[in-house]
Amino acid sequence: MKTLFCDLDNTLLFQLESGLYGIKDKDLKALQKALKEDVKLVIASGRPADINESISKMIGVEVDAVGHNGHQLISGDQNIIFASFPVEDYLKMTDYIQETYPEFNTATTDFKGVYYVGDVNKPEP
Repeated sequence: MKTLFCDLDNTLLFQLESGLYGIKDKDLKALQKALKEDVKLVIASGRPADINESISKMIGVEVDAVGHNGHQLISGDQNIIFASFPVEDYLKMTDYIQETYPEFNTATTDFKGVYYVGDVNKPEP
């Protein structure tokens, strides 16, 4: 079995004509074809790992996820977070990165767009 690790924003998810974010039809068809050929999809994102639920619904197959840039690991078929550290620690890391590398945007959000960190255009949680 091969494993495909995929980021979300502007990699797998794009803003659609409806204004919502989703998977483009051609990408969805290619992904579904790969999944039928014994390829496993793992989402690797800055978003929380439970984003796997929304992606699983979009593609019709359970997917695993590595969330918050590596601080959460979740199994799609078991819906269990295997590893995580407190959000407070994640916030401290994000603040440190933002202070050290101010030219980079360290924003992260859940699938509904309600959680931001370090984005000067959005409020802190």
